[in-house]
Amino acid sequence: MYGAVLDVDGISVSAMAVLNATQGGLGPVEDLEGNLNFLEKGRLMKTIGLDVVPTIVLETKAYIPSVSDGLDEDHFWIRYNREFDNPAVGQALITAAQNLGLPLMHSDSAYPRQSGEMLKLRLSLQIGSLRSGKNQKGPHRL
Repeated sequence: MYGAVLDVDGISVSAMAVLNATQGGLGPVEDLEGNLNFLEKGRLMKTIGLDVVPTIVLETKAYIPSVSDGLDEDHFWIRYNREFDNPAVGQALITAAQNLGLPLMHSDSAYPRQSGEMLKLRLSLQIGSLRSGKNQKGPHRL
């Protein structure tokens, strides 16, 4: 993981590169994805100011068969959620890609979220853990 504050024509631009993998190639580390500021990545984000500004996540590839199978060339796919993300940032990226003539797809309903979603997930995991008998070190409260 690397981060820097770059000078682009007199404007400070923070940038960070993250590899979403574990040592030994065991698989992705979900805490390193996107703009979540956890652990070491969170400390780096704070150091270079990425914890207080709108962030843009660039992924090298996303393969979703229902979307990707019909494409005959690579496309930029700009995704954001119009209710929870900053739509001005999403629209600026769409406009920039269109002005540059880049192949483009976009969606303003990405990553649907619902109120109470994390609480429901946490309760579901706790109940599943209780049913499987894992991690039982004494009485559990939900």
